[in-house]
This record gives sequence, C-alpha cells and structure tokens, in this order.
Amino acid sequence: MNLKLTPPDITFDQSMTLHMGNKIIELKFFGGGHSGGDIIVYLPEEKVLFSGDLFIKGSGLPDYRDDANIDKHIKSLKKIQALDIEKIISGHLDIAEKKDIQAAIDKLIAFRSQVKKYVDSGIPPEKAAEEIPFPENENPFYKQNYKKIIHKVYNDIKAQ
Repeated sequence: MNLKLTPPDITFDQSMTLHMGNKIIELKFFGGGHSGGDIIVYLPEEKVLFSGDLFIKGSGLPDYRDDANIDKHIKSLKKIQALDIEKIISGHLDIAEKKDIQAAIDKLIAFRSQVKKYVDSGIPPEKAAEEIPFPENENPFYKQNYKKIIHKVYNDIKAQ
C-alpha cells in the first residue's frame, strides 16, 4: 500500500472561525485536558457544541495517558461553561445540556481531592490505587484503567 502523509496546511493556536455558506463554525482550543490537543467545535447560532472526549455526560474521571491533565481538564470545562450552549454532543454516550458540565467539574474536583490526600500524606500511588474506590454512577468503561487514572492524577499533582 502506498500511503502518503500530508501535513496540515491550515492550523490555529486558540481559535478559528469557518464560514460555510451562512453557517458559522468555531473551532476552539482551551488548553487540553482529556488530551493535549482537545479541540471543540462550536456552532454559536445553533448553540451546539461538539466536545469530542473532553466532555462526556455523566463522567467525572480524566484520562490516564501522558498528555491528559486533570487541572487542564477542569479549566477547559469551565471555559466551555462560558459559551452560550444548549446541547453538547460528545464523542461517546448521550447528548448533554450545559447544566451537565457542572456535574462533571464537581466530580473531577472531588476525585482530584481524594488523590491529593494521598499525595499530601506521602502515601505512594500504588496504595492510593488500591484504596480509592471506583466512583458510584461512573461510566464502567473507566474501570479497566482506573488504577492508571489514579497514578496519572497522583503524578500530575506531585509534579506541581
């Protein structure tokens, strides 16, 4: 198979507005969170936001991969809250509403707080991963990587 990679010829740092006929499409980068390159797509006239994996209704756990960061995740969600939106279409699960964002922020903050207690007490991440229970009503998809998530958040807090 002959595969030719073509680098992008249009890029942006924080935002870009596209005009497709009379439709306005805004692309925004709020600093990452779920991944280092999270981009949201916002249709201001329709008050619709496509969040990818940055926001998933009902979820309050960050990702465990290297470029994920719980603090950036929380900050990005707060920036999404500032937009005039009615519907959010994420990369997974149900369509959400603006009010659902605060629940995710609250869950992320609570989870971070749990992990921080272990960091502040000098208890190793392995022990934290054994003792911190999987959150009630959390998406069961995260169970398979829950210990990795705890380790990632622990190390991010410790690095501050």
